Amino acid sequence: MSSDACYSARSSTRTQVLEAIKRLTLSKNSSEQYNHDDAVKYFAAIKRVLKETYNPGDPGHGMEKLVDENTPGLAPEHPTNATSTFTTTAQDVLTLYQQRAAALNAQNLTTNVQPLITDRTEAQDHADRLNLQNQAVIGAKEGATEAIVLQFGRDITDSVLKTANGVDFKGIDEYHLYDVVQACIQGADRPATGDILAHLVAVISTRFDFRKKIINNVEALRAKTARLRTYGVNMDDTQIALIIIANVEAAATHEYGEEFKIALQTIRRRYNYSHVHDTTSIAVILAELAAADAVRQLKDALAPSKGTANAVAEQFSTFAQLLQGATYGTSSDDDGTAAAASDSDDTRSTKRGRKKDKKKSKKKGKKSEKSRSSSRSRIKHKCPHCKEQKRKTQHPEHVPFDKCNWNPEYKGFRQAWVCKIMKVTFKPRKEFTPELGGYAKSAQSSSEDSSSSSESDSS
Repeated sequence: MSSDACYSARSSTRTQVLEAIKRLTLSKNSSEQYNHDDAVKYFAAIKRVLKETYNPGDPGHGMEKLVDENTPGLAPEHPTNATSTFTTTAQDVLTLYQQRAAALNAQNLTTNVQPLITDRTEAQDHADRLNLQNQAVIGAKEGATEAIVLQFGRDITDSVLKTANGVDFKGIDEYHLYDVVQACIQGADRPATGDILAHLVAVISTRFDFRKKIINNVEALRAKTARLRTYGVNMDDTQIALIIIANVEAAATHEYGEEFKIALQTIRRRYNYSHVHDTTSIAVILAELAAADAVRQLKDALAPSKGTANAVAEQFSTFAQLLQGATYGTSSDDDGTAAAASDSDDTRSTKRGRKKDKKKSKKKGKKSEKSRSSSRSRIKHKCPHCKEQKRKTQHPEHVPFDKCNWNPEYKGFRQAWVCKIMKVTFKPRKEFTPELGGYAKSAQSSSEDSSSSSESDSS
């Protein structure tokens, strides 16, 4: 092999990688901003391009290891350790093969192993091949870097590609492509924490499609967990095993999942419920479930839907409510804001009920109106004041009728919203005596909440 090929390998590989990556697209909004998921997909495509780039020094992987994190445990020949000035000589090759032969002879005392390369001409040809591979790796790194800078801009990449003082650019050997990739991902639009939590809940509540084999469902599950890792949320094998078993147990309750029962019995005998699962135990579980897959009729299984939801999804209804803001409460204060919120909830529910009633009336006519009127008059008020105001709730038993909030002659404390309806002037609770719903002077701050809840009950 001619030594001149080493000079052209770097430039040709750089051009090849640059042109391939430039054909990739990154989704951006009108302000040229991109989100986290789009950036991750873009760099997954870049890794695919690098993997398809020819590299005889690492068969099957191409140049994809250029975007690996540069950890101390990597071998010297790893692509991230390649430098533009490194050169292998014929003497380096001869020394390398002599050391390999000596190591083999030390292990086997009966056989005298000779070095595979002893001729200097042959050693020089091998050194040229190694130098060519090294320069091709450097060219791929240059091409990928240039394409990333063109796509994301200097504002994002200069934090890695420039020196600490920001005056000069680093050389090709002074940075790692992994750091450039991470800088671009960190420069994406920050995802909302609620969106990350929603994705986590969606992964945990995954429902398998039993029209497919278990191994296909597990691959889809691992793809979802891989996306979570880009957000810094790691789901290990213990959670993955739990999701798999929970889905299979739910399927075993149906006719199409009868074949899973024997597999589940085997799994339960082998692993206790508190077993800490790992890659090995998941492989054993999948082997048992694959045997069940081999004999069951996939076409008989139902598509995953609300009707076939497994027990895992139901356990996370609280999380769903949290994301919708349904579990946040408010504390009451002097002007009765909690009671007002409760009353407004009643109003909203009444409006929804009226809308439903209107739809029913179109279909059922007068019958619907009679049933509505009868449902509204179910409450029989004993308190004349609540009856006069047509309240939707019963008068509290522990509150005398003369102290009812809706009694015009009652001189005690009323919430602001009650005063508005009664058309009387609102006065703060502190201006009333304890007998009239006010605070005790010795414990005014501690009794405020209990007095508020007591008076709101009288509504």
